Amino acid sequence: MKPWEKIGQETVYNGRLKVVKKTFRRPDGRLATFEVRDTVDVVCILAITTEQKVLIARQFRPGLEAVVLDLPAGFMDPGETPAQAARRELREETGYEPGDLKILASNPVSAYSNNRRHNFVATGCRKVGEPQNADQEECEVIELSLDDFKARLRGGEVTDIGSGFLGLDALKLL
Repeated sequence: MKPWEKIGQETVYNGRLKVVKKTFRRPDGRLATFEVRDTVDVVCILAITTEQKVLIARQFRPGLEAVVLDLPAGFMDPGETPAQAARRELREETGYEPGDLKILASNPVSAYSNNRRHNFVATGCRKVGEPQNADQEECEVIELSLDDFKARLRGGEVTDIGSGFLGLDALKLL
């Protein structure tokens, strides 16, 4: 199978997130149009403290209209490397800094987005200050035992399931 021929695109929304309508010609000649989120890459961190607790950001998410459990994560700023963004997001959302930070993998966020998620594991995390919530954020940092985190991950209670399992696998904690 080959990629379809792109014959046009237009921006349909340009706010915090950008949405682009892309039109493709299929191999049989028919046209197909999709709305795609056009945005910057993100980082997601499985962060474990020196006491072997997993750091979780409990926060309200407008898409779900609910309070959820997130791994520390966020958009990369212009000019940042994934590692710089991961350190910044971890510090901003939790008030912790890692003793060690390793990138595990980078993957597409979804089939309808052009950005990538850079997955990290941070170990030896220690508290160095208070979280610094952005204007439209209200985060509560909680620490879960590894067993509690694994149970919540398996139960679908954590939004970043893939990043969580990837981190646990890298640490041989599954």
